[in-house]
Amino acid sequence: GEILLASTPHQGTTLTVFLPLQIVTSDPAINEPAPVRSPGGTPNVQRVAVVDDHPTNLLVMQQQLAWFGIDADCYPDGRAFLAAGGVYDLLFIDYSMPHPDGVTLAKIIRRAERHTARRCRIVMCSADADILASPQVAALTDKVLLKPVTLNEIEPLLTDPAGSIEGAKG
Repeated sequence: GEILLASTPHQGTTLTVFLPLQIVTSDPAINEPAPVRSPGGTPNVQRVAVVDDHPTNLLVMQQQLAWFGIDADCYPDGRAFLAAGGVYDLLFIDYSMPHPDGVTLAKIIRRAERHTARRCRIVMCSADADILASPQVAALTDKVLLKPVTLNEIEPLLTDPAGSIEGAKG
């Protein structure tokens, strides 16, 4: 790019910015067709929660889940989630957040489940692709999704009775 500055005393300043534009012809995350709602695509989950320390990510996930008719509970961190004491069928947890981080939160949830017959499906979400190689994350979660999470990635988690566990780690 280029920045030009021209200034004349008592008359003013002109600032001109030239930014190069690269045209992208195909981006799968942008050009991905939205899933088609069908009678067979009715959500099988009752309670869904999203835990993410970034307000924009919470809002986006909440809106994506609402598109499927799911009124998700949203929490700004793991402490708030744990304090609420809710019981969920499906959790979307941010991998990289404070208080506690996503892995620690998943450990706490799994430890608490040892004393019950219920098992919540945990989906770990991250913008860091290194998460896919983490054996600890694989052991604690049912699925790992890279951000930005798409509607086509969410839909099978809501409609498949098995929770779309096939191919769950990738």
